[in-house]
Amino acid sequence: MKNNNHHISTILLIEKMRKNPNKNMIQLLQQVLDGKALSYEEFISTGMFVPRDNPLIQQPNRLKPECRDIVLYMGGFFIQVLNRDNKTHYFYEYFDNQESDEMHTVVYHESLKDVERILWELQAKNYFNL
Repeated sequence: MKNNNHHISTILLIEKMRKNPNKNMIQLLQQVLDGKALSYEEFISTGMFVPRDNPLIQQPNRLKPECRDIVLYMGGFFIQVLNRDNKTHYFYEYFDNQESDEMHTVVYHESLKDVERILWELQAKNYFNL
């Protein structure tokens, strides 16, 4: 967790400086910095739908062409909202090994909750609760 403290502090500062800061996210980030474990429910409560061209999206080059929106969570984590065959699907891609594009997990599902759970288990839980 100590390695992430600087990044989490930066996210907290950016959120506080926004025109309309998210008070829930500010409170949760401060609690994480104070040593409180973040729960799955708390993490997903920070999710918000934003347009795909939102400047807060890290790695916009990894967005699928059919991505129309993003569900953005604190820490910069996101799930893509795809429209395929007139149905909404949710897409999450996690690169397990930054040095090789061959090592990654892809989740494509009609249920946002299912994709959120996988995002939490594979990446966010360890990021916030080391």
